[in-house]
Amino acid sequence: MTNFRRLFNQRGFSLVELIVTIVIIGILASVAVVNFGSNDITTKLAAAAKKARSDLQYAQDMAISSANAVKVVLEQQNNQYALQWEDGTPLPNIMGGGNFVVSFNSANFSGVSITDTDLPDGILVFKPPYGSPYYSDGVTELESVERVLVLNDQKSVKITPSTGRIFIDDE
Repeated sequence: MTNFRRLFNQRGFSLVELIVTIVIIGILASVAVVNFGSNDITTKLAAAAKKARSDLQYAQDMAISSANAVKVVLEQQNNQYALQWEDGTPLPNIMGGGNFVVSFNSANFSGVSITDTDLPDGILVFKPPYGSPYYSDGVTELESVERVLVLNDQKSVKITPSTGRIFIDDE
């Protein structure tokens, strides 16, 4: 009889409590999956902005180290940009063969598009010896902070005149 009473005095979870807990965990898991899906474009947008900033810094570094001007040519209608020497010869892509062209039409950046720029003709020139930013004529230095490119009307990659500081700003 003592063993029988001991079984009734032990505390545990009932079947109803276990089922309710499993249902709550399932609901929380489904909400988490939905949130990860909605942040996918946010993640791609942030990655695209960082890629553009990094590539602009690379162009600036190339102008300084090679003592040759480097152009960044934005093609808003094609949703891409290219890095070129001042004479129009493409810079080689450091991540593999071919020309240095970055397209936001690729799977890595699907849903991201270049929506605006403050550059009159979509061209930015970095000139040696300091990598200072100029407009496309290569003579007129930037006079104010310019949005080199705007992605999805949400994130801007901007550049500061004289210093050439490149940074990302939320619109």
